[in-house]
Amino acid sequence: MDNLTICYFGTYREEYSRNKIMIKSLEKQGVKIIYCHKRVWNDIDERVDAVKKGWFNLGLLLRFISTYFSLIVKFFTLPEFDILMVGYPGQLDLHVAKILTLFRKKPVVWDVFMSIALISIERNLDKYNKPFIKFLQIIEKKALKLADLLIFDTEEYANWFIKTYNLKKMKYFIIPTGADEEIFSLCENQSKRNIDQFKLIYYGTFIPNHGVPYIIEASKFLTLEKSIKFQFIGEGPELEKCKNLVDKYNLSNVEFIPWQNPNQIKKFIGDADIVLGAFGKTPQSLMTVQNKIYESLAMGKLVVSGDSPTVRNHFINGQEIVLCDRDNPSDFANKIIELRDNKEKRFQIAENGHKKFTSMYSILKIGGILDENLRDLIK
Repeated sequence: MDNLTICYFGTYREEYSRNKIMIKSLEKQGVKIIYCHKRVWNDIDERVDAVKKGWFNLGLLLRFISTYFSLIVKFFTLPEFDILMVGYPGQLDLHVAKILTLFRKKPVVWDVFMSIALISIERNLDKYNKPFIKFLQIIEKKALKLADLLIFDTEEYANWFIKTYNLKKMKYFIIPTGADEEIFSLCENQSKRNIDQFKLIYYGTFIPNHGVPYIIEASKFLTLEKSIKFQFIGEGPELEKCKNLVDKYNLSNVEFIPWQNPNQIKKFIGDADIVLGAFGKTPQSLMTVQNKIYESLAMGKLVVSGDSPTVRNHFINGQEIVLCDRDNPSDFANKIIELRDNKEKRFQIAENGHKKFTSMYSILKIGGILDENLRDLIK
């Protein structure tokens, strides 16, 4: 069969790592990508504000009408393609895509990735606008039924959708989040780290999903370990809460750093002895393997993260990653001391984790799974 041609459709976040990885993975397999995309949101804060207030204001409604009108016009000018794929997030886009593909009789594939309804609830947005959260749940459930094929990043998340929305039949396959190894490339000379300072970094958003307060709570058990330093890079709704905890415990081993560009993030990862994953106890956190875990393993770094069946299904605890009890910050502290004091163990786990990433979660590996499943759809 000739190489596939995919129409990548919707108002998806083109800068978001999931979409960039999916597109690049397909291109590496020789898939031709035709874009039918128009951005509707300017940033995350705007989306959060819309959920709080509801979309039912004239300015936003006009923007949505204009955006989808542009997408529809562009769709009818597109050359021939084999499959239409809706990017993340695409809960509303899927409804439009399904109607449009009736004119060309092409299948619709949706990279669901995450539930925007669940994300909104975990960020406590339901406290502001419960009817709108219900609306999100309705369109999300309907979109799941409309797609010809769905993509999730873990089996646990797929099962959550099935149970939550009482879906009896759902055709799907799994594409792990992964990372772009050409960007997050293997660090060299890792043994030349500063032996007087043992550096742990967290980078990402300060939200309940990531459980940053857990790390702060754990850091107070390490105040006497003068060599251990924490760096927290990023922003988000729980940032002030974390800063208040640092003040409360009078911690001198913690540093907060504003969000950095990708090249700077890579330097921070390369400079770290350990990269910290996610420690939240929300459903979202427990059902996923976060980007930062894959990215750090791609760079050959040792990752310490919160324990969950999902992470264990992807990596072997104590051999490819180090997992901690999410209910016990002292468990985290004890494991950090153990790892600091055993350089050989640190390097061996990091090496094994990198090998696992390369063999199962790289761009080439993800692209092969994608290409195979998409070809099966149109046989």
